[in-house]
Amino acid sequence: MLEHPITKRWPAKDPSVIQLYSLATPNGIKVSAMLEETGLAYESHFINILDGDQFVAVEQLLGHI
Repeated sequence: MLEHPITKRWPAKDPSVIQLYSLATPNGIKVSAMLEETGLAYESHFINILDGDQFVAVEQLLGHI
């Protein structure tokens, strides 16, 4: 996995699998359920929307482009 600001905040334990940055919201559960049902390996990272983590992640992504 390339060095990226978002991986500093939520480091991957296994960079060879899909990294899922989510919260247990209905849409977040849909994604993890799909990954489970298809048998794709993934690692989940808790994003706390009450603390604004989703905005930090976007700012880190945009700042890296």
